[in-house]
Amino acid sequence: MSLLRAGYAVETAADSWQAIKKIKDYPFEVAIIDLDLPPVHGVALSGWDLVRIFRAFNPAIAIVVVGAEESKHVKTQAEELKVLEFLEKPISPARLKGIVSALSV
Repeated sequence: MSLLRAGYAVETAADSWQAIKKIKDYPFEVAIIDLDLPPVHGVALSGWDLVRIFRAFNPAIAIVVVGAEESKHVKTQAEELKVLEFLEKPISPARLKGIVSALSV
């Protein structure tokens, strides 16, 4: 909600399949992806899978991932997939807004 209040256009997806449909249909500049996604229709897609899919549709998209805890594995994955930022839960709305506003300059 803090991004909406700051005047940014925000789209949400209820699940990974909706997110994939949206990335196919719209040229987003920034994606915020939760690494802890539940299975949909019996198919488990991780947040990292979504990062790869989003990159395939939009190589230039800035991606911020959100997860339960940062680890060496998470840092390595983020670097390999050229993720802009990792935010540990609970995320700070002010920090997220700062990241997005820095991209808008």
